[in-house]
Amino acid sequence: LWVTSLEKSGLHSLFEVLVFSSQGRSIKPSSLLFEQALAAIPRGSSVLFAGDSLERDIIPAKKLGLATAWIAPRGSTAQAADVIVESLAELKQVAAQQGDASDGASPTADRPNP
Repeated sequence: LWVTSLEKSGLHSLFEVLVFSSQGRSIKPSSLLFEQALAAIPRGSSVLFAGDSLERDIIPAKKLGLATAWIAPRGSTAQAADVIVESLAELKQVAAQQGDASDGASPTADRPNP
């Protein structure tokens, strides 16, 4: 579902690495899936973790030091998320800004050491 949605939105091309829990043998919020994703990302890279579940996606990613974008219904609030977006279109804007940001204002974090 998400793979197809990302490809249709054009968001797929903005990321160098995409990892989906449906492709792995780990169930979130297990840190294993997050650690596998980080292993595929070169050290020194900027990382933005996007997910639609606060409990299974955003909170575990923050515990590992990742910047997060929560895809949530309008009006949602959570201090755990760095950015809250309502749609993939909004996420695309955030991801595009990640590539353009040079002043540290981007909601991305450097790849943490596991």
